[in-house]
Amino acid sequence: ITRVKKRFAEAEIVRVLAPSHARIPPQCPVYAECGGCSLLHCAYFMQLAVKRQICKQSLLRISGVDMKV
Repeated sequence: ITRVKKRFAEAEIVRVLAPSHARIPPQCPVYAECGGCSLLHCAYFMQLAVKRQICKQSLLRISGVDMKV
């Protein structure tokens, strides 16, 4: 854990014990250094699922709207 805040904490990955079935090699040669595309190591179907979950959590947190989709 690198930083602890009141509502969340941040951490760095030390190692991957068992990679997900959705893990793929990133297409960008500077992916590890850049940080601009945080989901390039995921297969496309997983990127969509993660982005959908982020949107649902944001709507719930900001507006109180709970999307059941």
